Amino acid sequence: MLLTAIPSVAASSQTACENLSKTGTTYEYIDVHFLFSSAKEGLNTCFEDITRELPELSVDLNKTNSPSATLEVRYASVFSVSQVEARKYGYSQYQNVINDLVVTAKKQGIMLLGNIDDKMLQVFAKRQFLLTEDPDVIAFIKFIDIYENYDYNKEMRKLAIAIETRKYASIDDLLSDENLFILLNMMPVTISETEEQGSDSGDDKASGTGLPGYDANAAVGYAYSWWNKTNNTTYGYYARYNNHPAPTNNNMWSGGTGNNYRTWEDCANFVSQCLAAGGAQQIKKGLILPHMRTGNWYYSDSKPSHTWGGASNFFNRWSNRVGTRSSASQTKKGDPFSVDYNGDDIPDHTLIITSVSGTSLSNMKFACHTADQYEKTGKSLQTIYDTSEKVWIYKVG
Repeated sequence: MLLTAIPSVAASSQTACENLSKTGTTYEYIDVHFLFSSAKEGLNTCFEDITRELPELSVDLNKTNSPSATLEVRYASVFSVSQVEARKYGYSQYQNVINDLVVTAKKQGIMLLGNIDDKMLQVFAKRQFLLTEDPDVIAFIKFIDIYENYDYNKEMRKLAIAIETRKYASIDDLLSDENLFILLNMMPVTISETEEQGSDSGDDKASGTGLPGYDANAAVGYAYSWWNKTNNTTYGYYARYNNHPAPTNNNMWSGGTGNNYRTWEDCANFVSQCLAAGGAQQIKKGLILPHMRTGNWYYSDSKPSHTWGGASNFFNRWSNRVGTRSSASQTKKGDPFSVDYNGDDIPDHTLIITSVSGTSLSNMKFACHTADQYEKTGKSLQTIYDTSEKVWIYKVG
């Protein structure tokens, strides 16, 4: 087992934790074992197809007996101290913020423990990112964005061990393993962010060339109609999956109370709905775990694709399908974008651009769910860049 790491770097001036440094993404390479010979099952002939779908997987083509493959596992950045020390730092710096968040949540009918390791507290804190201008709250959110990765990486390691200790009977057996796809979708992304003041050459990153036939006005019109509501009539899966007490209620939103309170993170689902309204073709291919495949993007009342409603999964699909913009000044109306609060290369939020006036980021407005907003006064793509570490803008519009 080989483990390498990007050298530790100090947090940027925008990062809350000036007294802590981050490890960066760390890499581990695990063996994936098969029970069959490559000649018998034709492993060599399907190698290109496998690695096209799973670029983290490499296969030894020269090995003919009991073939194995190597899977690259990328772990999220944590602080360059133990979790115990990071926890102590968090309480010492942010106890007042935690107390205030507990009070705020209680007003919305949400009972938080005030425990820095509590997932509900972490989620609720990150939900405030676009709602607050308090630098202490933003600092705590950025701290949590890295701190939560201690436990996040433990979950990834469990999945990696499950894959490494299993012997797969066939390629289809490998591609039927949900642990594999969950692990892949948890990994930090590797595509460089859209630069705030990057080159305007038009040489956008990644493989895509935009989305033919996309109607940005229709997408934005849908965003305007539903920014503070939930379309459970057409897209009711998430309300049912999250056991909402009123799953057919279309008036629920992130700031509501009781049956009007949306109980799940809805950002990617909302933006996917906007893209669908703009004519983006839904894609569903394959018989084995189609909802897990990064190449798919579709809604289904029984089970939507993970790329439809998960921020990181959405990134993996759209960064490949259409590519990302090189410079924020190239942003167009109807472009979705992803945000990473503190630079761990795990997208935290998904939004959509609703209006663009010139190339100034201050004149580029957005809509989103979770913290439900539509062109909120004082908020723009510029404020996103001012408060977050990384932004990826997809060249859709």
